[in-house]
Amino acid sequence: MMVYWKSVTIRNVIDYVGTAWDNIKQATINNCWKNIWPDCVENFEGFEGVTESIKNSVKNIMHITWQISGEGFDDMREEDVEEILAEKAIEPTNEDLDEMAKQGVGVSDDEDNESQPKSPGIVPLTAAKIPEWNSALEKIFNDMEECDPMLDRSLKFKRLTSSAFAPYAEMLKDSRQKAKQTGLTQILEPVWKGKLPTPSASGESQTSEVELTDVNLPPSSSSAE
Repeated sequence: MMVYWKSVTIRNVIDYVGTAWDNIKQATINNCWKNIWPDCVENFEGFEGVTESIKNSVKNIMHITWQISGEGFDDMREEDVEEILAEKAIEPTNEDLDEMAKQGVGVSDDEDNESQPKSPGIVPLTAAKIPEWNSALEKIFNDMEECDPMLDRSLKFKRLTSSAFAPYAEMLKDSRQKAKQTGLTQILEPVWKGKLPTPSASGESQTSEVELTDVNLPPSSSSAE
């Protein structure tokens, strides 16, 4: 752990902060500023929908929840409904659309399989290939950060590429976990694999018969007499 922290640079910290900031949703910012500066919140993108018509809709929703009552409805507030509506009012980004496409929203499996032609002769993907790709990407990232004078541009490329590479990193993690479990199973497996004694009807254990070889014993003193 100490070796890792010593290797962290200011450039890495900027990258981490930028990645965290990009993952903050507009609705989260609206909710933070709502109690501090309510008049400013309506000017934020995604919150323009809180007009009179929306407020009336909120009141209607609250009226319906009071009629339904029960767990989850009795303690509902208008702020909760407004928060949900604000999140739904935000226009989806390109990343959101890509995520929806990955999940197969609106596309059936049959249509997808028919539209994609089969490619013969594809080499199967192995776990040994993924570390090679990861090393190649790390080299590209380092070269770009050293050569590109615009830090924000190189960091943005790194974040987008790392996000796209995430499924392969997850595959590598799973394969290593399975290999580790297999190794533990082999270590804990007993070395001796023999037949254990089986109990008989009388309750005494029976072992397999062992055939002894003939041994020539010397004559005893009694037999010599």
